[in-house]
Amino acid sequence: MGWIKDVIENITEFVDGFRMVAEKASTKAWSRVLLMATIGILVMGSYMYYLTSLVEDYGKNTDSYLAEYNVLQKENLAQRALDYINVCIDASKSPDNNKDYYCQNAVNLYKDAFEGLHNNNVEENVKRSAYGAMKVEMATQLRTASLERIDQKAPRMDDKLTFMLSFWGIALACLAGIFAMLLTVLITYRLSNPRQP
Repeated sequence: MGWIKDVIENITEFVDGFRMVAEKASTKAWSRVLLMATIGILVMGSYMYYLTSLVEDYGKNTDSYLAEYNVLQKENLAQRALDYINVCIDASKSPDNNKDYYCQNAVNLYKDAFEGLHNNNVEENVKRSAYGAMKVEMATQLRTASLERIDQKAPRMDDKLTFMLSFWGIALACLAGIFAMLLTVLITYRLSNPRQP
């Protein structure tokens, strides 16, 4: 409960300070306009500062994401080379009795996996019956799927930033600035023309 008392005291001090500044500004028209402009600048400046910090945070998250994605992409290419080596070693082993059956299914599945994608090796690998190369291409595609999983973790604008950049967020900030400025004009005007008893 002590923090509530501190907040109330801080608000009271702020109001008293503002009243003192408003009383001094109320003596002349130009000082009233200057105070109004200062209040407007403070409101809009606060909005812009907060918006800028949100955009900076978004940029940092994006940079971090892109760095991780690029590392995984390089690992993908390195693993592809390793797969070629492993296929070469496996090809030197004894043949399987069901080789034709497996190979026909492999060719069909291989073609299906790359349908609609740009890959210059597909037709050449099928023409040469390069099953080891097909295995490498499929392993590469599996790793690409892992990269796409990371894409789901891509930074997105949070709700606050999305709202603040929207038409309504900017409109509300402008309205708050206008309201604060008009309130300042009203207060300074009332202080400049005290009521007669």
